Amino acid sequence: MTAEHNTYSNLFKLLPPYLLMFEMENLPDYSRFHLKINPFTQLSSEGIQNVEEVHVSQSVDSRIAEAIANVMEGASIAINLVGDLGTGKTQRLKGVQSVIENAGGASLYLKVDSSDIIRTTLDMFRDFQPVQPQGFFSSLKSRRKDTYVLTRENYDSSELGDALKENMSMYSLSCLLLDEMENIMLASDKDLILFFEMLRQFISAMSSGCLFIAASTHEGFNRMQELFPAFVVRFHYQLRSEGLSDEEAVDLARKRLEKERKPGKESLNPVYPFEESAIQLANDMAKGNPRILLRVLQIVLSSAACDELVDLIDDRYVSSIIRTPSSVDEYIARVPKDLRDVIALIAKHYDGGPVSYIQLSKDTKSTPTQVYMKLEELVSMGLLEERKGKYQVIDRVRMLLEEEHTQEK
Repeated sequence: MTAEHNTYSNLFKLLPPYLLMFEMENLPDYSRFHLKINPFTQLSSEGIQNVEEVHVSQSVDSRIAEAIANVMEGASIAINLVGDLGTGKTQRLKGVQSVIENAGGASLYLKVDSSDIIRTTLDMFRDFQPVQPQGFFSSLKSRRKDTYVLTRENYDSSELGDALKENMSMYSLSCLLLDEMENIMLASDKDLILFFEMLRQFISAMSSGCLFIAASTHEGFNRMQELFPAFVVRFHYQLRSEGLSDEEAVDLARKRLEKERKPGKESLNPVYPFEESAIQLANDMAKGNPRILLRVLQIVLSSAACDELVDLIDDRYVSSIIRTPSSVDEYIARVPKDLRDVIALIAKHYDGGPVSYIQLSKDTKSTPTQVYMKLEELVSMGLLEERKGKYQVIDRVRMLLEEEHTQEK
């Protein structure tokens, strides 16, 4: 990393109250850079075909691959995968699912998108048929097909855990993958005891050839560990989904660009139209978070594709699109559209904050995970600040809010 890059990295760290802003007077023309589309628009790996082509392998992937190999040889393994939102947990779980299915095994991937333990438990059983016609599992079904009768009153954690184990053992190779487990942690302590006792029972008696992975944020895992240490200690591995190094960030950008490069338009610079210094600076802004890195690269490339004078994107260009807002409305208008709802709510309804992501999720009727991801993106882009778990506008915008209040008086 050059001294010049370090200068710009340090500049970015000092930049708030400045903001990453861009204007698009013209429609972006990506063909100038020999690209079919903006390769960074798809932030989530879930919508990408052949996602393995753009995956950047890290040390955690080797550990997961080792676990899969052991399970294929008959072992039963439980893994807790922990990492910030946007660090590739979902992509890795989807990769595990693909490997198990390609090997002829059965897989169940479940995104836990609520704190409802009844709904989540039933979702875990949805693809299984009763092991025994008169067994406990079949008693969960009513006379209507695919309708289950399960309540907190008849929620028997031990029997449910055994039923889950029996259904997974129908297959010589299987995996149960629970994603975004931080959402279930918002349930009441009483509900959580029922749910995690069921999972503890399942892990304690897992059949051979079964892989169980539970993925969560650090906050979700810490609460899980605090409330249910007897459950957490039963995991064979606790793996961390880490951020990207600068080298890995460049590799991710290269793979994304190559996937959307026009045939016959390969460049001597594999990350054209970027220079590596620009990607490294963007990664510094994103603090190594892959999802936020993609967001920054998306914005920068969109801006460059609108400007016919831009032939190459370096760290100076990334720095040049920083602006200071002159009003609160301008501040909100310049935020990417899909992030605008939460920042408008903080600025207008909560007078700039601070406010927790839990409260914002209630206000927007979105899942806590979705809101948290938006807030973290905004923090990494210098548009919000996070202090003691709560979010607020940056100092410059707070000054604008105070000026508006003064004018209203």
